[in-house]
Amino acid sequence: MKQASFIFNVIILVAVAVLYLLHFTGKKAQIIPDRKKVVVTAGHDTLTAPIVYVNLDSLLLQYKYSKDLNDNFLKKKEKVKADLNDKMQAFEKEVAAFQDKVKRGSFLSQESAETQQAELLEKKQSLEQLQTEMSGRLMDEQEKLNHQLYDSIVSFLKVYNKKYNYQYILSRSYGGDMLLGNDQLNITGTIIQIMNQQYDNKSGR
Repeated sequence: MKQASFIFNVIILVAVAVLYLLHFTGKKAQIIPDRKKVVVTAGHDTLTAPIVYVNLDSLLLQYKYSKDLNDNFLKKKEKVKADLNDKMQAFEKEVAAFQDKVKRGSFLSQESAETQQAELLEKKQSLEQLQTEMSGRLMDEQEKLNHQLYDSIVSFLKVYNKKYNYQYILSRSYGGDMLLGNDQLNITGTIIQIMNQQYDNKSGR
């Protein structure tokens, strides 16, 4: 939604400028890419809107902080998965042992068999509940990490943009609203390099 809002504002900005110039000059307007600016011209009147974009997919893949967060999360996810598998395997062994006792008629009474069966059913429900809870916690943590990473990128861009004063820094990603962009407006490589340098300095690498 935020990407769509950014692009919508850009379209509105350009459209208003074009309509304004057409209204007062009566001349045909054209849009001319000028390095890191969108320049709207009509006669001798011009309006410039400094715009650049960042390829978010490339940034997330190459930004070291992003990779570290992802690696740590995957390790935790695998550990949770392994713990749940161990509990499930132990439970399956208990079920197999119960079924074997039923076949051999090893229970002293029907009541004792029913009691153990009820205990196994309760364990099964507890395991299912634990699996649901752990999945929910992992999803919450992943969402928290995504916000953390997003805040890190936006905070950096705010400081970075104090020098360049771009009106818009757009995000381009696979399946996003921005389908195509002029390569001259792409600052992804520069952003990745500076952010990685800062991260290395901060983490003491």
